[in-house]
Amino acid sequence: ELKDIIRENEEKSGIIYCSSRKEVDMLHHYLKDLGYNVGKYHGGLSDDIKEENQEDFLYERIDIIVATNAFGMGIDKSNIRYIVHFTIPQNIESYYIF
Repeated sequence: ELKDIIRENEEKSGIIYCSSRKEVDMLHHYLKDLGYNVGKYHGGLSDDIKEENQEDFLYERIDIIVATNAFGMGIDKSNIRYIVHFTIPQNIESYYIF
């Protein structure tokens, strides 16, 4: 279960990929309500918000980022301890992005 993965990696960096913006928003809200230090990233956010959330994740101001696959491109963070595909990608090619 997702909460178990997060609990086992408390205060460690992780990415949770979702298949849609709506799913990102819902999961982000759910985890935030549970008290997790979480941000979100998807194409529906303004460039300023995306940049702020990405920097918060890279500079460890947040532990978890919930994102669409747009986030996976060009992330250089050596201490990511887990990646979760909350929704299984529709095809194998989708995994190549990550």
